[in-house]
Formats: sequence, structure tokens, C-alpha cells
Amino acid sequence: MAAFTSVANHPSNGFVNATVTFRVRVETNFGDDVYVVGPGDLLGEWTPKQGVLLRTHEEAYPVWFTTISMPLDIRKSRDIEMEYKFVIQRAGGWAEWEEGANRVLPLKLHSDMTMESLPPHVACFGEARDPFMTQLPALAPVLSMSTMATYLASEDGDGMMSPCSSLATLPQLAESPKAELTNEPTPELLEPRPTPELQEVPDAKVPVAPPAPPVVAPVKVPSPKKGPSPRRVATPRKVATPRRVATPKRAASPVKAPVVTPVEPVNLKVESFCFEAGAHRLSKPSGRCEDAFFFSSKAAGVADGVGQMEQFSEYGVDAAKYADELMQLSAKFVHESSGTRRALMAMMAAEQNATTFGASTALVMAIDGKIVQVANLGDSGFMHLRPRAWGMEILQTSREQTHGWNCPYQLTRVPEALFKDSGISFDSASDCEKYELKVEQGDLLLLFTDGLTDNLHWHEVLRKVDEVVERYEGQKGRIVPPEELAQVLAKTAEERSHDTKANTPFAQSARRNRLHFPGGKEDDITVVAAWITNEADAQEGHTDETMDVTMGTLEKASARKTCVLS
Repeated sequence: MAAFTSVANHPSNGFVNATVTFRVRVETNFGDDVYVVGPGDLLGEWTPKQGVLLRTHEEAYPVWFTTISMPLDIRKSRDIEMEYKFVIQRAGGWAEWEEGANRVLPLKLHSDMTMESLPPHVACFGEARDPFMTQLPALAPVLSMSTMATYLASEDGDGMMSPCSSLATLPQLAESPKAELTNEPTPELLEPRPTPELQEVPDAKVPVAPPAPPVVAPVKVPSPKKGPSPRRVATPRKVATPRRVATPKRAASPVKAPVVTPVEPVNLKVESFCFEAGAHRLSKPSGRCEDAFFFSSKAAGVADGVGQMEQFSEYGVDAAKYADELMQLSAKFVHESSGTRRALMAMMAAEQNATTFGASTALVMAIDGKIVQVANLGDSGFMHLRPRAWGMEILQTSREQTHGWNCPYQLTRVPEALFKDSGISFDSASDCEKYELKVEQGDLLLLFTDGLTDNLHWHEVLRKVDEVVERYEGQKGRIVPPEELAQVLAKTAEERSHDTKANTPFAQSARRNRLHFPGGKEDDITVVAAWITNEADAQEGHTDETMDVTMGTLEKASARKTCVLS
């Protein structure tokens, strides 16, 4: 589902107000708007510009979102199905509708005024994917008003409801200054629960308490009733020191040294993650493969050489070799350095130290603890996925950097004779977009060149990943081979590239720019799949301190730990 309900107030004249949040992942151009439309005045009677306008911003894109308060007529039934669709209002004045049947959001109001709700889910434009297809309806959570009020008041830094929050921890989420409730909750229904009475600590040995969890700000609600104040925990009283009693003087005796019991050191090692990665690369039907990649347990990258540079081959320009050198230099830098900006610094070092002439897009990512730093220049990209009860969910994707249609940002190194006195300025590594991903064990990162995303939509990538993962369900302790995931995605994109009638992302992008390029786009295709695993588990049985780095050289198409960087 692309929408989920939150709270409902007391009925008034047979109506209740339900807060509904819509989220959709959709690629747009500058000046485009995204609307949600449906029946009724609130949703514009299926007229795009009269519907509800969604919003986005630099950190949230390509996800568009909004939260509205909807009056629901419960005079005849408390089970309501609301139909709706997303529409892109293009800057040129025309509307692009989702294909297929209308989306449906079931709304069920219980007698205790709680709303049967759905877990947060980001829809993909044009794909009505139901998260409950792999989940029993009985598992759908019923959220109380106080719980959902807290949830609605908590937002990520991008201004969206967090898709990463566990439903079990919703009441503990902190209040954000961006939080806005679009309806007026009834104060008496949001009355805080009494705090359980705390036990006094006896005058015995007092154990050292673990660090207290961070204080969570409560959600502000209109004049809630005050609950009983918690009692203070009684601290042990100090035992009075007895007065010394005068005793007769005695001859001095040797003092025995106190017996010291050795204390075992506490292991304070912080949990750290690493990559379990694999890759697959396919060449276009004609011409050389100009993609390159690398991966290790701590970093990964992809590069896509610009084929049009072949026209300058007489000057020594070779885009394939240039992309390959960028990946080798990036891998070398990441292997020999440390710090939280390794991804960006690796790309900058590769740009400065390259000796080959050519042009290429580039993406480098490096993991440090539980954070993955990403530097991306051009239209290669990444996708961050996390397993949910209904399948994998896309948490974040990179955004393409282009100067115009099919003209991505790119690192360029050419002989001076080609651009002398031309006034041309080239993109550089400092122009790249930087991302910081907070990962968890079991997350999946996909790195790819545009041969994948020009031929497959996001929801198609997601469906293929789910299909591969489902094959391994029930096999305890076995991780889905990352090279198998990469191979399946690459081959699926290759098949689509030969379909002259397919409605591919590349064909859609061409139409938006008043160009006619139907079907798939034949191109080099590279996919690197990396599971997030615990570093301690991954290093079991390994005693050497070298880092295995797999390079996608000009000859190697598919690999998994096949080459060691010296």
C-alpha cells in the first residue's frame, strides 16, 4: 500500500476524521508536481490539479509524500475502501497517470475508535504493490490513538515518516520540530498511562546500573490529564562509621599485603559491519565493455566509461581503460586509508592520480562501523534495501546527476589539444553527491551502472530481489549468494534491453523530453550486490590482515573474491 491510516477522533454527525499519509517513489523533472487524486472534493474528483499536492525535498527525493485529514462517513459502515491514484503533472502542462487499476486503501474503524492500520510503505509510481501479499491479514497491527499520535509526531531528517521504525517501538519515538498533526486529537483519549511504582533499593550491595537510555521527549497534546508522578528511587543510606575505641598499645606486627583478586577486562568492542559482496557484468551486443567495478569487505564501486569518447581514440582516449583505472585507484586508496570520508577522498584521489585519457561516471562507497559513506557522480547509482515481513523494502536510492537528457556528470581526462582555448570546464569529484546510510545487519546494497536502471523500473528490481530471496527461505543460517542476486538482475535487464516494445525507464525519459526511443536500451550492465553482515562473524577463521579486493577488469565479467589487491 502507498498510504496508511493513523488516528480517528470521536464521531460527529456520523463522520470521523482519519489522518492518512501518502508516499510514492517517482522520478520527476524540474517543475513537475505529483498529486494524489480520487473521488470526493478532498481528492479533487479525479482532477489532477484539484487533488492533494505531494511534496519532496533534496534529501527525500525521489520520494514524494503528504499527510491529510480525511472525513469518513461511518453512518452506514465502518469498513470503507478508498480508491485513489498518483498523477504527475508535468511542467509542460500535461498529466501522466499511473497505468492499471485504481489503488485501494481499506479503512476499518473499531468500536473503541482505533483504526486498523497498515505498516508504512513507499509505493512505486505505476506499481500497485501490496505489502500483505506475503503476510497474513491477521498480522495487520491495530494501533491505538496515543500510539499513532506519537508516531505521527516523529519524523526523520527528511521530513518523512520513517520506514525503518519498528512498530513495537513507536511510542518511544522522539518528537521532531517538523511534526504536525493535521487533526485535533481528543485529549482524554491521549491520557498518559500511570507510571508503575518503582521499588526501593535495599541496603545491600548496590549493583552498578547500566547507562540510562536517552531521554525521549513526550508528544505534546492539548491539555492531557496529568498522570501520577513517579516516586524517586530510594538510594541506600550511608552506614554510620563507628567511633574508634581506645585500646591498649601493642607491639608492632608486620603488616600483611592485601590480597588483590584479578578482574577480567570487560570487552567494550563496538559492533561493526562489513560487506558480503558479489558482482556480475554483461557487455552490450556490439563494441567493448566500458564498465568497471570493485568490491571488498569494506568498500565497493562501479564506473561506466562514456562510449562517445571513442571518437577521440586517435588522441589516445580510451573510456574503458579510464573507468578501469578509476576503480583500481579508488580500491587502492580505500584499502590504504581510514576515516569517515574515504568514499569521497577515494574518488578524488583516483581523479588526481589517473594517467589514462577518457571519461566515466563513478560511484564509491565505504563502510565504517554501522555507517556507509557514498560518493556518486553521474547516472550510476545505488539502492538500499531492508527485509520486511512482506519482502524487501527500498529505503533509499541515489539521484542521477545530469546536464541534460542522457548526458550525465562524468570525470574527464583528455589531452590538452582537445579542449585548449575551447572554454570547456569538466565535472570533477567535488561535484559528486554524498550520502550517509545507516545500515543494519541483513540490509542489502545494490550498486549498478545505468544499464540496469535504464531497462528496469524500481519495482521490477524489487520483485526480482524478492524472488531470489524467497528461494532461500527456511534455509537457516544461509545467506542468499550476492553474486546470484547480481547475475539475476543483470540478465533480467539484458533481456529487457532487447525488447523493442517495452515501456522502459529510458523510453519514458525520452518521451518526457519529446524524443522517440521506444523499448529497451542496449548497454553494458554491471551490478554489485552487498549484504550487510557482522564483521566479527565474517572474520571467523581468517587470521591474515590483508583485504581481498575483487576487481572488475576488462576481461573479468563476474567475480567474487577472485583477485587480491597488492
